[in-house]
Amino acid sequence: MRKRISMWAIAEIGCYLLTGAGLFYLVLSNHYLDFVTPKMKSYLLFSGFVFLIWGIVDIPASRKAKYKRSIGPYVLLMAPMLLLTAGINIGEFHEVVNGFHSTNEAIEVFADSPKGESAILIGLDQEKREIHITKKQYLKWMAVLLKNGEQYEDYTIFIEGMICQEGEMDQRHEFLLIRKFMSCCAADVMPVGMECHWEGNLEEIDSEWVSVCAKVRIKEDGSCYLEVKSIIEEERPEEEYLYER
Repeated sequence: MRKRISMWAIAEIGCYLLTGAGLFYLVLSNHYLDFVTPKMKSYLLFSGFVFLIWGIVDIPASRKAKYKRSIGPYVLLMAPMLLLTAGINIGEFHEVVNGFHSTNEAIEVFADSPKGESAILIGLDQEKREIHITKKQYLKWMAVLLKNGEQYEDYTIFIEGMICQEGEMDQRHEFLLIRKFMSCCAADVMPVGMECHWEGNLEEIDSEWVSVCAKVRIKEDGSCYLEVKSIIEEERPEEEYLYER
């Protein structure tokens, strides 16, 4: 007589498969960024693969194994995944509340950090007096320009970022060009960038993401800003966050 698979066996297999599927969903939908940094992507994919294989391999073994009638282990296995998938907007909520309401303050805090003091800066052409800032070099250059920008006064800078405006700014000619820096997850996102002045009309720019060609200028108080010469609209990058690897 063939042994029937118990409901407890089905529950265990289902937990493994659902956990694996949940991890894949969080990664493929990018909602995992609400909880961890992008560098965790490969680990989550591997974990999801392990859970799926674990569930599949457990199917034939479930006919032989004996299961205790206890719901505790299944709750412990599924509860974290249910919280993760049910709370996928937690990080986005914190980003809206804590991130863009304090952009200038975040820039000031980042300018005082030592991130760029001993860093090797790539993209500087002293002969042409140009600075080409890539995504990998963005944080290092921001630390240098925001703290000691006077050494690069009148240099032409090429940089890509997101347009962000605050209440007191001239909505047509002033903006902050930022990238979102993540130290842990989307709940602690910090906008990092520079103040920009442009003679053109920002209301004619449809895209939030742009490439900018600008001159580095210094105010009377010694702070650095960009005098924008041209703006090119860009598509939102697949991975918009910056983080320290």
